[in-house]
Amino acid sequence: MIDPNYYKEHSKYWTSLYENETINGPKRVISLMRPIRDINNFRTLGNLTISLNEEVISTYLKTLGLVSNGYVLLLDSDGVIISGGEPKWLKHKATDLFPGLTISRDGSVVSGYGEGEDKKTILFDQIPSVQWTLMGIIPYSEYKAQNRFVLSLTAIALTISIILLVGLVLYLVHRVTRPLSRLSAVLKSANPDGEMPRFPVTTTDEIGQLMHTYNKFSNRIVHLTEQVKENEARKKEADMRALQAQINPHFLYNTLSSVHWMALMNKDERIAEMVGSLSDFLRFSLNNGEEFCAVSQEIAHARHYAQIQSIRFPDQFEIHFIIHPALDQQRMLKLLLQPLIENALIHGIQKQQQPGTIHVIADYIDGHMKFTVEDTGVGMEKETLRGLQKQLDSALYGDDASGSYGLRNVQRRLVLHYGMDSRLMIDSVPGQGTKATFTIPVKEARE
Repeated sequence: MIDPNYYKEHSKYWTSLYENETINGPKRVISLMRPIRDINNFRTLGNLTISLNEEVISTYLKTLGLVSNGYVLLLDSDGVIISGGEPKWLKHKATDLFPGLTISRDGSVVSGYGEGEDKKTILFDQIPSVQWTLMGIIPYSEYKAQNRFVLSLTAIALTISIILLVGLVLYLVHRVTRPLSRLSAVLKSANPDGEMPRFPVTTTDEIGQLMHTYNKFSNRIVHLTEQVKENEARKKEADMRALQAQINPHFLYNTLSSVHWMALMNKDERIAEMVGSLSDFLRFSLNNGEEFCAVSQEIAHARHYAQIQSIRFPDQFEIHFIIHPALDQQRMLKLLLQPLIENALIHGIQKQQQPGTIHVIADYIDGHMKFTVEDTGVGMEKETLRGLQKQLDSALYGDDASGSYGLRNVQRRLVLHYGMDSRLMIDSVPGQGTKATFTIPVKEARE
C-alpha cells in the first residue's frame, strides 16, 4: 500500500501494484483511492477504492498491435512496472531490466538500445492525468524487418509506377509516331511511275493535317500525270495530222490505183498484188488520223504488210495468224503489230540462212487482250536482250536513243495510252527465236 502521508497531500491518487484478497483469491490490482465527504460540512466520512485487475490491463497491452516479438510495459510515476511483460518483472523498476536507460516523459524514441541480437528500439508515451508511462519495446531485428518490408513495398510500388509511366510514354510516342512511320513507309514504297497511294486520315491534329496535305499533293500529281499523258497524246495526234497534211491521201491512192491497173493490163499479177496491198496498207495507216481501230482491222493491216514483204522476199518466211474470234470487234490502239512483225522479219528471219516462221497470236485472257509476235529466227544473246530492254525503258522517259525505233515507238504508245501494265515484253533464246508480248485491257480498248 501507499504511504499514509501521501493521502494528506493528495485528495485522490492511484496506488502502485499490490495484491488484494478477493472472493476468487489474491489478485494483483491497481487502485484509485479518493475520500468520501459529507456534502453539508465536507467532513471526511471514509475512502472510496476502485481496483483494476492487472491481468485485464496486461491483456489490453498485449493487443496494442506491436510486432510478434514486441511488448508494452505500463510504468507508474516512479518508473515501476505495474503491468505488461513477464509476471516476474512486475514491481521492478524498468531501469533494473534496462540498465542505463533514461525513461522519457515527453514521448521520445530511444533507438538502438543494446547490442547484437539484444538490440532494441524503445518508445515512450506519457499518460499525464495519472503520470503513468507506456513503454514499448521492439526488437531491432523486427523493426529492421519492418523497415525492409516498407522499403520493399515502396520499391515495388515505385517499380510498378515507373513501368506504368514508361508504358504510357511508349503508348503516347507510338500513337504519335505510328502515323508518321506509316506515311514514311508509304512514301518509300511509292512508285514514281505508278499511281500515288492515298493515306487514310483518322485524326485532326498536326499529323492528320500532314496526311491530308500529302493526299492533296498525291491527287495533284495524279491529275498532272493524266494531263501530261493527254498532252502527249494530243501532240502525237497533231504530228500524225501534220504528216497526213504533207502526204495527200487522195493523190497517193489515185497514183497507186493507176499503177495497179497498169500492172493488171500488162498481166503482171505480182506487181498488181503488191501495189494493191501497199494501197490498203497506206489507206489504213493514214485514214482520218484515228488512233484506235478494230482488232480485225489491225490484223488486216498486218496481213497487208506481210503480203508486201513476201513478194519482196519470196520463200524466206511464212506467217500464221491465230486470232481469238471474240476479239474481232474489240477496239485497240492501231499500228502496234506491224512494227513487231517487221522487227521479227528483219532482225530474226533474214539473219539466218534457212526460211523461218512468224506466229501472230491474239488471245482473250481474264478481260485482257494478249498479243504475241513470235519468230523462229536467230534470237538474241542475254547481253543484247538486256541492251534492248534498256532502250525500251528509256523510251518511257522520252530518251530518243538510236536503234529499235519501231519497238521504242510501240513501247511509248502502249504506256501512254494503257499504262505501265501494258509494257512491251521481249524474250529471246539464241538460235531459237524471239517473242514480243503486250497485253491490253479490254475495257480501256473499247474506250
